[in-house]
Amino acid sequence: MILLGRKQYEIRSWQPNHRGRIWIHAGKTFDPQNVALAGLAIQNLPRGTLVGVVEIAGCEPFTPEIAEQMRTAGAFFGQWMADLYAWRLSNPKRLAISIPCNGKLKLFSLPSDLEALAETTPLL
Repeated sequence: MILLGRKQYEIRSWQPNHRGRIWIHAGKTFDPQNVALAGLAIQNLPRGTLVGVVEIAGCEPFTPEIAEQMRTAGAFFGQWMADLYAWRLSNPKRLAISIPCNGKLKLFSLPSDLEALAETTPLL
């Protein structure tokens, strides 16, 4: 959703200390209902790979207005909840090829060899 330009916020229960570029990791599992609501084909989604980069431009409280903006963009299908944070994202770029990678919870650093490979992979 981020790389399609539809998701301009990442909703989390915590605030990141980091601002700037991060790698986008596609998890191994997806909520099939949300995938269908987004109009995507689950069999076409990458899993367990690095797929691109995006910048964390800021972080603010998740508001009903942000939830509605995301709903309008087809990027949010749940109910608004208090005490969450909306990470404002910008400048998404897809990797020309995805790179297999095990994910972790929260923000994580890539092993140096994997980061070197990702850094030399062209962006689209």
